[in-house]
Amino acid sequence: MLVLQSGEPIRQYNRVTAKSIIVSLNDGVDGEPITGFLRDISEGGMRIQRLSNKQQIELKDYYCHFFLPELGKVEAIVKVLAYGDSDGHFGDRYLRMRFVGMNPESHQKLKHFIENQSTTL
Repeated sequence: MLVLQSGEPIRQYNRVTAKSIIVSLNDGVDGEPITGFLRDISEGGMRIQRLSNKQQIELKDYYCHFFLPELGKVEAIVKVLAYGDSDGHFGDRYLRMRFVGMNPESHQKLKHFIENQSTTL
């Protein structure tokens, strides 16, 4: 299991790769959403690659939504935990986040998507 410098665990669920799925984050304050491509996902969280580095991203909670192929829209509250990949590369281009709130319907869609993917990390 990977852990943050604070000692918080990052991964405790199976993670799968995901491609061509666009994720949108919004903090409810700024009008412009943060968007990126989903890179990998688990029931506990996900990693996205930002489309633009123009915005400063704070480590805090955001409303998030994305569409899973053949399953539809998933909505959640996520907490951005860290930047970069697990080795700290790529600066703030990658965002790593944890799901902190999700309705049961979205959770079922996510679980189904993960169970039916062939590439786990």
